[in-house]
Amino acid sequence: MTKQNDQTTAASRKLVPEAAKIPSYFAYGADMDGDHLQMRGFLICGSQPARLRGFSLRFNRPAYGNPRRAWANIEEDANGVVEGILYSAISWECFKNLDQFEGYPQDCDKRQVLVEVQGGPPIEAVTYLVPPVKTHEGLIPGQGYIDCMLTRKEGLSAACAARLESLSTMPENPSCKTSWLAAVVELLSLPGFVHLSEAEQNRRFDDMIARRQMPNKPIDPADCSALNRELWSAVSRPGAQVSQCIDSYIYGLRMGALPRGRDWEYRLQSTGKTHYWVADNRSTVCIMADFGMSPYAWEREPGNPPPAVGGCIAEGGGWFSEDFKANVPAQLKKELSAWAIAFEIAYDKVTFDWAGWNERGIALATELKRLVGDIYRVEYHYPCEDPLPEHHHLVLEIDQSGKAG
Repeated sequence: MTKQNDQTTAASRKLVPEAAKIPSYFAYGADMDGDHLQMRGFLICGSQPARLRGFSLRFNRPAYGNPRRAWANIEEDANGVVEGILYSAISWECFKNLDQFEGYPQDCDKRQVLVEVQGGPPIEAVTYLVPPVKTHEGLIPGQGYIDCMLTRKEGLSAACAARLESLSTMPENPSCKTSWLAAVVELLSLPGFVHLSEAEQNRRFDDMIARRQMPNKPIDPADCSALNRELWSAVSRPGAQVSQCIDSYIYGLRMGALPRGRDWEYRLQSTGKTHYWVADNRSTVCIMADFGMSPYAWEREPGNPPPAVGGCIAEGGGWFSEDFKANVPAQLKKELSAWAIAFEIAYDKVTFDWAGWNERGIALATELKRLVGDIYRVEYHYPCEDPLPEHHHLVLEIDQSGKAG
């Protein structure tokens, strides 16, 4: 088994309990865009087009922060069919992240459904829907929202794609969104705000929304990253918490304000209930032992989140990419090679010292990070053969001080 360019894990169905297998997720709306979904902390290990019968697609869920803007929803309809994407997740943590961003259980319900896939039997999956009491008619989706749905146009029927393309939509205004982000940062930075009750936070937030006297000036990506750092500082104070309403609104602002595409990678930062993404356009060197010629170093291009490791750049058998060969000292290459070869030779023996071997790997990754500095990100990936369940799919990023976190 050799991992080359993408993550390789398996996921399947069934709802809670925790001991059960990880369920699949039937996504409609903006979550049909895999990049959008992974930015919500839902790491994907497989996807395919799917159809859900007995429901119809509606745009009647009010968007956070703009009661006139619509998000997609599904409603029971004996003659209806909803087209979407069936995703496999790498862990239960993915659904915990998704619960938060979907507003479950406060704002929506979670349902177990049977979906149809091409060339196979029906598959059990989890999906979210908003009950009628919390929907509104006459709402209009944003153009960026529809664009997310059309990223998987090739998996939709011609009729479904044509309907989405013909919808009346609200134009997107990233400049306005970044200005709103600046305003929210200012609100969260007020002395004592993050220690107020959720009800009081929401009241003050609603007051700010009602005023809507925000400057509409462009903010470039660098300024937006700076705003995210200020936001992180505001919510990282001891005992700080942010209401779910504000958290969800901030998430929507960041989604529209930060650049997207192959040249950027978004890393999830979190504290308490608050999650946000930071843009990073560096490549990542992943230290992970595997089989074959004892490969141990991999380079992942921006835009591909872990657990993907990218292409191999160094093997214990003596092959290295030109950059790795030229920039990594011979002694460190020798130590990494010995570490990887030890894994391939003895990983399946009862006497294999997993704790000591992982500790050595982290130390070598730390040395590599000290060497490359800020030019590359460095990660340590626990191999899937590690017998400890808590190490499965575990990835440690080595920070600038050389510490794993």
